[in-house]
Amino acid sequence: MILPEYLPADIVESKAKKNYITIPIGTALKIAEKNIILQTLSSVNNNKSKAAHMLGLTRKVLYNKLKRFERM
Repeated sequence: MILPEYLPADIVESKAKKNYITIPIGTALKIAEKNIILQTLSSVNNNKSKAAHMLGLTRKVLYNKLKRFERM
């Protein structure tokens, strides 16, 4: 059995960073939503279908939000 303590630190830290997003208290909801969506997309290599599914959105809604972010 390979336990995390036997793995290089960069692998363990990389995995941990992909499991959650930290948003500071007081962040505007629009900015928080943008960060969540963009970081989720990044974690799935920009696979919009997969990101939409993870976020509980349809692809159409995700595309609309991304288009709105371009204007922010």
